[in-house]
This record gives sequence, structure tokens and C-alpha cells, in this order.
Amino acid sequence: MSEDMKNKNFESDWLEKNSSSEGETKSPQKSRKDRRLDNIAKVLTVVFAFFIWLYVFSTNDATKHVEETFDVIPVQVMGAEEMTANGLAVLDMTYYNTNVTLRGTKASLSDVTYDNLWAYVDLSDVTEPGVYEKTVKYNLPSGVALAESMTKEVIEVTVDTVASKSFKVDSSKLYFENWSIASGCEINFDAVTMNVDSVKIEAPTMLLGEITDLRIRLIDHFTMTSSTNLSAVVEALNASGEVISDRNLKITATKNGVVRSAVSVTLPLVMKKTVPLTLTEVNGVIGGEQITLSHTAVTIKGEPMSIQAIRSLSLGTFDIRSIVMDEVTKSFNVTLSALPIGVTELITADGESIKDGKLTVTATLKLGSSVTVTVPKTYFKVVGGDAEVREESLALTLTAISDNAYLYYLETAISQGREGITLIVNVADLDLSRENKAPVTVLFSSDFDSRIVERFANGVPYTVTVSGGSDR
Repeated sequence: MSEDMKNKNFESDWLEKNSSSEGETKSPQKSRKDRRLDNIAKVLTVVFAFFIWLYVFSTNDATKHVEETFDVIPVQVMGAEEMTANGLAVLDMTYYNTNVTLRGTKASLSDVTYDNLWAYVDLSDVTEPGVYEKTVKYNLPSGVALAESMTKEVIEVTVDTVASKSFKVDSSKLYFENWSIASGCEINFDAVTMNVDSVKIEAPTMLLGEITDLRIRLIDHFTMTSSTNLSAVVEALNASGEVISDRNLKITATKNGVVRSAVSVTLPLVMKKTVPLTLTEVNGVIGGEQITLSHTAVTIKGEPMSIQAIRSLSLGTFDIRSIVMDEVTKSFNVTLSALPIGVTELITADGESIKDGKLTVTATLKLGSSVTVTVPKTYFKVVGGDAEVREESLALTLTAISDNAYLYYLETAISQGREGITLIVNVADLDLSRENKAPVTVLFSSDFDSRIVERFANGVPYTVTVSGGSDR
């Protein structure tokens, strides 16, 4: 085969093998060129992507370092325990707060809080009172640093010896703020109780010298309607009555030597109300102008619910027949023997305070007209033995209590022999073998009882002569 024929056959085979899917064919020279162009494009793409990444990285806020200032960062004291062991404490510092400028990414700066950022001065090497210059140091969270613009800060710290004062605590130390109490009520300060009886204040000597007193300030605020237990805080005061607030004060409250972690106060609330006094006679009410009392009303004090339910106080009852009527007016004492339930105190109009309930009131009974009435023997009734009354009648001095007309009604009833009065002659304790004097008790019927009473001559009860029944 000739050389030309071989070339033609080779070219024909190559074209057949490298024909495209669309039926196109490429020459070997063109394929090599395309591959070079592809490689160049890939390199350019990588370079372009790198520059894009570099740009994005350099402008990303998450990775860019910025500065931020944090205000009012407390300056703490390190080494306080060592100073306390030496009987020392910080009296004063040039300042207690500082501002800090930090550098970091926005992400790291956003994590900064007052819990992980704080400033301090180290006083662990201080062993004597004096004024010390101390460099402020910082505790920084990870990922942030002090800005280059931050300069070293030095503050003056005054250290003093520690001393203490003790105060007794009672209700006079209580301080009320924004309080209101139910209408008609008040606090019974005599009955206030607290879970503390003594307070000890420790502080640097110069600061302690400013403290002259303390107060127990109640911190709960609401309207009191009954006895209540409340929370309180102890506050130190200067000579002007102003509160001394200082971090160097150490206040310890105790009760019978036992330290109390919290102070509480029980306030007994009481209500006051004026109520009338009443007096009841055993067989009827004595009222109007018949009787007057030395105290017509009294102020009662006690638990609000009990006081609200009381409308008046009764002085009890008395038997008008037990009163010896030997004067135009009769005065006698009545006593309230015990306080009603829930009442803790009585206060009279003249300011007398009565806490045992024994209130004595003078009652004055105004008597009406007096007449002498002769009661015949038929109205006598002998009890306690067999005896006979020697008198045919007995003259009684009778006095009207309410209406003088009842004296006339009684006289009329006696003259007509009707019921109205009975003379009880008691001979139980007498020797009836001979004549004797027997006491007479006057009883009135229901129409005249509590309206008429007998009056005795010189306070001596009436008597009659009696003898044994065998002598009749």
C-alpha cells in the first residue's frame, strides 16, 4: 500500500473515533487549545474567589475588632479577709466605680456582663491604718482586652481600725414609712413584739463615731386591718437622724444572744370606741331620771372585730330592796368585774386607764315623796316557827321611786284590804319561850315592786314583838 493511502486511512479512522454526538468532528489542534483555555479559566476562578473571600473576611463585623466603653464598673476590694483578721477595714476610697474601655470582636464584647467584668484593688498586704495608693486591676472575660487608650488608674484607699457599738432595741426604735391603718384603729405599742432585742454595729472607728442611734424600718407597705407580722431592716443614724449607708457597716441583730438573719416585728392593732354604760335592776330597768351614773360612757380598746360587735357595757344588776333608803338620794357603787372578750383596756372620760376590768361607778338613785303608811296585822306572815305578833299594826315610811301616785294606790289597796304588801316576820332564830323582837321584811306585790321602797329610821330595819304560840 502506498504512503498516501496509509495517511488517508489513518485520517479516516481518527475522524470516525473523534466525531461528536452531533455528528461534528474536531481536529487535534483545536482540542489542545480548548484544554489550555479551560485550565486558565479555572485558575482565574480560584484567584477571583480568594480575593472575594479576603474582602468578605476583612469587612465581616463578626471578626472585626472594635472598642466599647463600659460605665460604672464597681471597684472591689481584694484582701478584705486579711484586713479583717488584722482588725482593719476600708473607711474610704477615691472612687468606688470606674469606666473601662475594652477591645474585641462585637461577638465577644456582647458577652461582657457585670458578672464577668469587674475592677479591684488588692489590699491583702495592708496591715496598719493609713492612706494607700493602689493600682486598679481588672478581671476580663475571654476574648477581650483593655483598649490601648486605657491608662493605669491609681486610687487612694483609707484604711482604719474596726470598732463596734451595741444598741438595745424596743418599740421606740420602730420607724413607719408610707403606712395606713384602718379607720378607728391604732397600734398598741405596749404590746409590740420583735424577734430582736439587741443590735451590734461594726465599722471603721471614724465612721462608727458618726453613728448615734439606729431605727427598725418596716419595709412592708399596706393598710393594716388586724394584728400583723411584718419584715423590717436595721438602719444606722447620725446625730441629725439621717441614715448612714456604707458598705463598711456590719450590722448584727440578736435575740437573747442568738443571731437573727432577718428582723420581724409583730404589730398588735387595736380599735377604740366609746360605748354607753347601762345598769339593770333585778326586777326591772331603772332608767330616765331615776338613776344617774358617775360614768355614763367609757372608751373600750381591743381587737377590732371584738370592739365592733360591742354596742354598750352593762354594769350588771342590783336588787333595789337591798338598798337602805335613809336619804333623799341614795348613792351606791357598782363594779364591772371583768373585761368583755377581746377588750384589753377601758378608758374613762377623765383619762383613767383600766386594764383589769374593775371599773367602779357610783350610781345615784333619785327618790320621790315619802309617806307613813300604817299596815294592819292582817298583812303579817310569820315564818320559821309558831309565834304570834303582839302589835296590831306597823307604821312604815315608804318612798316612791318612779311615780308618787303609786303611794296613793298602795294606801288605797291597804285601806280596802286588797293585796299590795306583805310583812314577813321571821322567828326561826328566836327564843319563843319569851317575848322577842323579830325582823320584818317588806314585800310588795308586782304592781308596786320597784316603784315603792321602805325607808328605815337611821338605817335600822323594822321589827315587831312576837311570842310563842302557846301564849295566844
